[in-house]
Amino acid sequence: MNKPFLISLILLIAFLFLTGCINNQNQTPSEDQTPKIVKPSSIEQNTTNLPLNQPPEPSSPAYQEEKSQTQSKEVKEREANKEEEEKVKQQPNLIPKLDMQEVKKHNSSKDCYTVIDGKVYNLSPFIAKNIHPPAILKACGKDGTELFYNREGIGPHPASALAVLEQYYIGELEK
Repeated sequence: MNKPFLISLILLIAFLFLTGCINNQNQTPSEDQTPKIVKPSSIEQNTTNLPLNQPPEPSSPAYQEEKSQTQSKEVKEREANKEEEEKVKQQPNLIPKLDMQEVKKHNSSKDCYTVIDGKVYNLSPFIAKNIHPPAILKACGKDGTELFYNREGIGPHPASALAVLEQYYIGELEK
């Protein structure tokens, strides 16, 4: 055998011995190293903590407690939602009203408001994404309802376009 191979082999054996992968055969195990055998009869049944993959039984106190807390939380959320709805009902109309004069001021690709079906939309962020057709710029500062529903040579927008449009809603057109 060649000398580098032997050196490598000796180093590997020394490493394995030092890391505990190789035990000295003559060494007797100490008390804490002796494996302990647990007899099945000595294992106590754990009835209070169920395994994570099984839900508690409906009749158990843990289940009843969890159910009660969940119902209590849901009731509190519903009450909070009702209170919020009442506050909104008591306040004056919070939807901003914009007149056509205001919409006309926003008539460029960098600052574009348009009206569709009486709702005002700020299309500036959408235009900044550069994923729009050039025709959208014709609606800036104007009522774009006709353009939206009757695209030149294409027809109306799909229903999904309305969902996208709602992201840019800023108020109602004041009549």
